[in-house]
Amino acid sequence: MALTEIAVRNAKPKQKRYTLNDDEGLSLCVAPCGGKYWHFRFSWQGKQPRISLGTYPDLSLKEARLKRDDYRLDIAKGIDPRPEHRRNAQANIEMTDEEGYETHHKTSLTLEMFIPRWKALKFKKLGIDDPTRRNSTKTQIERYLKKDILPTLGIIPIEKITLRDIQQVLRKVENRGALSIAEKLRCWLIDIFRHAMLDGLIQTNPTTDIGFLALPKPAPKNNAHLDMKDIPQFLVALSRYPGDIQTKLALKLLLLTGVRPGELRFSKPEQFDLDNQVWTIPAGEIKQFKRLVNAGHVIPDYVIPLSRQAVNIVRELLSLRYASQPYLLRGRGKPYQPVCENTFNQGIKRLGYDKKLTSHGLRGTLSTALYELDYEGRWIEAQLSHQDKNQIRRAYNHAKYITQRQRMMQEWADLLDEWQQLVQ
Repeated sequence: MALTEIAVRNAKPKQKRYTLNDDEGLSLCVAPCGGKYWHFRFSWQGKQPRISLGTYPDLSLKEARLKRDDYRLDIAKGIDPRPEHRRNAQANIEMTDEEGYETHHKTSLTLEMFIPRWKALKFKKLGIDDPTRRNSTKTQIERYLKKDILPTLGIIPIEKITLRDIQQVLRKVENRGALSIAEKLRCWLIDIFRHAMLDGLIQTNPTTDIGFLALPKPAPKNNAHLDMKDIPQFLVALSRYPGDIQTKLALKLLLLTGVRPGELRFSKPEQFDLDNQVWTIPAGEIKQFKRLVNAGHVIPDYVIPLSRQAVNIVRELLSLRYASQPYLLRGRGKPYQPVCENTFNQGIKRLGYDKKLTSHGLRGTLSTALYELDYEGRWIEAQLSHQDKNQIRRAYNHAKYITQRQRMMQEWADLLDEWQQLVQ
């Protein structure tokens, strides 16, 4: 987990020297005497050398990260960032034509050295380059590259990696049954080598035919959801939920609104206008619209009408908050972090609905029921902000039919109350 300025400032000396880790090799060493020293550890030719960056507070956390990033760029260029090696590496750069338009390194750049450069661009394009914020996509990329790619291919000079090398690595992943992971790795490797080719580091792309021998993935499974006839009993089970009140209220709110679990996880108090019964999520904070917003498109915010019952739940959740808690739902033991992404599914499991329902499947439950109740399809699709083949059209569709959706969601909430009362 990334460090914060408060954590660095409050780090107290102990009897023995200890280390607090930040991201991407940066760490803070706290000495028994009270001194605090920034270190940067990196991979170089199969070894893990370490550089001292300076002391805190002379060098702040932000400044230490900037210095670390400068060194990572050097590594991506094939330059050993240690002062005694940097001059030698620079001397190895020579001009390949008399006008000096092209350069090359005598020292080969390994895949492990190049990947930080690719990740920096990839994360920026995805809008997940903030080192202080956790992101599941970023975590996945770093986890599986480290687990499956770097141990075998990381130390090989990037221009010497062949299609056969790559295929052998991917086949191992497929053989353990992780076909979805193999597909993700395949896409990332295509992206990595395309980047390397455009940077002039390789002349041919070894990933050109990478998909030809890929094992087929099984047919995708839809998120488990309930039929309309099963909803009343689920509501009774939810009313008797044995776990914490926050999870219970969150699951009911998902069923009352149809939002994606991630949209609820990262919701903030200021997004709710309870007097006017609306929840507004800025387009720039919605995963599927970030790229459009970053590209300059003016995308309307996602407006979610709230029933009276949903408003009451939000009010109760707000009453459970700590004073400085940034999100509506807090992480367990971590009030400054959003609730864990597995919390909702674990709550459903505690209700006895494991394999019958998922938190994302509550969207399917609501969607199926509203269609069976003969509501207008356009209203339902706008409420759920469902996928559309045209991304820009979808971004505008989710802002439509507010009045009609307000009536529909209030009638839906009233119906849920009636069903629950009938079976209790």
